[in-house]
Amino acid sequence: MNNMLDFIKTKLNETNKRPFLISIDGMCGSGKTTLGNTLAKELNASLFHMDDFFLQPHQRTEARLSEPGGNVDYEQFKEEVLDHVADTNGVTYRPFSCHEWKLADEAITIPYNDIIIVEGSYSHHPYFEDIYNMKIFLEISPDEQKKRIIARDGKDIWPMFEEKWIPMENRYFGEFKIKEKSDLIP
Repeated sequence: MNNMLDFIKTKLNETNKRPFLISIDGMCGSGKTTLGNTLAKELNASLFHMDDFFLQPHQRTEARLSEPGGNVDYEQFKEEVLDHVADTNGVTYRPFSCHEWKLADEAITIPYNDIIIVEGSYSHHPYFEDIYNMKIFLEISPDEQKKRIIARDGKDIWPMFEEKWIPMENRYFGEFKIKEKSDLIP
């Protein structure tokens, strides 16, 4: 962790561009949320979660879900978050609720910060172009991935990850060369 923080701080010092945007993408169960929370605390950064931008039911068409990286609302994320990270009033948006399967009734506001972290699968989507100052990619072995997903979501959920979500992520990683285009792969 210290080497990663040193690397990030070096990059921060090398550029005057603010806000400084860091993205953490990678395999499900690889620790993106944990790393995002840790870095946000260590760097006193604002944190956004791609899980807040899953597609709403009416957006889940066969065509959309067949796109590499198409199972997140990347348009909403760009329009409501990335296009506004420099706004000194902060960023306000309505997150998607996985429990209610719809956008939340209440909007949330993430305050402006000189350092912004975006964590989650599909955060390196090419739709966002080259907005990030740093891209981090996390990997995990298939055995460890299965253990973590079962521990986090339960044994009954694992088949959905194995049959649907992991193959969709892998297609996105391969099609867009997500790992290869990352700056840091710890």
